[in-house]
Amino acid sequence: DDVLTVGRPRAQASLELGVEEAFWGIALRPGKPTSFGTHPGGALVFGLPGNPVSAMVTFLLFVRPAIRAMLGASPTQADRATAVLDSDYPKQPGRAHVVRCRLELRDDGWHATPTKDQGSHVLTSMLGADALAIIPTTSGTVRSGARVKIELLD
Repeated sequence: DDVLTVGRPRAQASLELGVEEAFWGIALRPGKPTSFGTHPGGALVFGLPGNPVSAMVTFLLFVRPAIRAMLGASPTQADRATAVLDSDYPKQPGRAHVVRCRLELRDDGWHATPTKDQGSHVLTSMLGADALAIIPTTSGTVRSGARVKIELLD
């Protein structure tokens, strides 16, 4: 909902296949070089980033809901909730951030603690992650104790 698109010419392979590109590039960290389009035959075409964490995050946020919707299920089902962020998260406005977190259920609800290094190339950020905390595009630094939206991981 909170992700902005930026322009770029279509990739040659997509062009040759006749894919009509809806967007390339989103204001998301990790995951900026994500693309989406449709094939003339009706197939949805997702272009996922090359960094492993970026590919996992964009699959979970964009492709998984599309597959669920095509199967007749709710695109989000029960995968979204809120949690209290248990540490400061430094951020500049302009891009949404997806923060890999561990969750703990307490008396006041879910608490999210970011996994270590959040770089898009750092696979260990996914180890033990229970959720993705979504920090909106317009937000700056999020302080410990703030409530954030989360996407639960299976």
